[in-house]
Amino acid sequence: MDDVIPAYDKLETVRERAGGAIPGIAPSNNYPTADGKWIVIGGNNSNVFRRLMRVLGQPELAEDPRYATDKSRSLHHLELDRLIGEWTRQHSLAYLLECLHDAEVPAGPINSVAEVVTEPQFVDRQSIQSVSVGENETLLMSGIVPRLTRTPGTISHVGRSIGTDTEAILTELLDASPEDLKKWQEAEAI
Repeated sequence: MDDVIPAYDKLETVRERAGGAIPGIAPSNNYPTADGKWIVIGGNNSNVFRRLMRVLGQPELAEDPRYATDKSRSLHHLELDRLIGEWTRQHSLAYLLECLHDAEVPAGPINSVAEVVTEPQFVDRQSIQSVSVGENETLLMSGIVPRLTRTPGTISHVGRSIGTDTEAILTELLDASPEDLKKWQEAEAI
């Protein structure tokens, strides 16, 4: 959430959805890789930006007036995203992560759901849980977050069967009569 709430409170700024980008801060976004994956890269302060440009093989861009300051990078964020995206599309996620880690540029993979459910840290922290939904049937669900040691929280059920509460809702909340219910059941509306 970064500064969303304080900016609204003190400046009345309403920041809208921007995907992985952070409005006014560049470069900081999600980029595609050569192997069909995605990486998030945050090169959004002058020192980190210089290191990022060295990794891209274009160190001179750190001194280019369009990119030399936080403000100028913000004004030219689309150009930077295009430049970085062209570079990331040429390399695998593993290669990019290694290069950026070695250069001390913040970056991380954007995992697909298939990768999330097998991610060792998520599994170890029980962030993904297998919940019973019937006899010999389970469903993977997000676990309780944060997971606290003394009070970790549990998923008690996955929800009630469809239609379980229909009658109660119609009679208690919508004042439907027993006759209404019978008529709707006969018409197969409920």
